[in-house]
Parts: sequence; C-alpha cells; structure tokens
Amino acid sequence: MNAQILLWFQTLRQPSLNDLVLCFTNTIWIATAFAAVLLCFRKTRSLALRVLLGLALTMVCSTFLKALFQEPRPFLTIPGLQRVGPIPGGSSFPSSHTAAAFALFWGTLFAKNRWWPLV
Repeated sequence: MNAQILLWFQTLRQPSLNDLVLCFTNTIWIATAFAAVLLCFRKTRSLALRVLLGLALTMVCSTFLKALFQEPRPFLTIPGLQRVGPIPGGSSFPSSHTAAAFALFWGTLFAKNRWWPLV
C-alpha cells in the first residue's frame, strides 16, 4: 500500500518546483537557523533554547531509530519511484525531516508570542 501511495504522489510532481521543494524539505537547517536568530534577542532566548533542545533530542532519537529499523529508502525498493535531488544517506525510517518539523512545531506551540503562526 505504501508503494501505491508514493507512486500516486509522484504523479502530482511538478518538475519546475523541484528546487523550491528541495529547499523547504530541509527543515532541520531552517529550524536551526530560525532558533539561532531568536537567540540574538533576549525576549526570545527561552523559545530558541527550547527549539534547539527539542531539535537535538529529536535528532538523537531519530538516529537511534534509523539504526534500529534500517529501513531502505523507498526509491531503492519501489520500481518506478523516482527520487528528486541528491541521493540521501542512511535509512528512511523515521524521517529526520519530518521529525525536525514536528520538533519545531511542538517547541513553539506554547510560546505564546508572535512567532507561533509563522511556524
């Protein structure tokens, strides 16, 4: 079933948007840069530290789980599935990009400031 879902999503792909999508899928660096900017302001340092700690813990857990499950990348196992961008290293589960996005979301959820809607 996962193969069918991924192949269906592939039909929605717009090659003209590949570079833009690749830029935004790198949530780990976007979130880290976001937190680094927030560290510069005394009013948002607590939020920045929460986001950085959440990202660090998330990446440690993600790395551990990847080593435990060692799930191959879908484009290696599903005939006809094409990857976009460079060949990623490591295994595919859990997704570090998705984990970073959730860490950023949960780290800012209770911030009660103007940054939350942006995230």
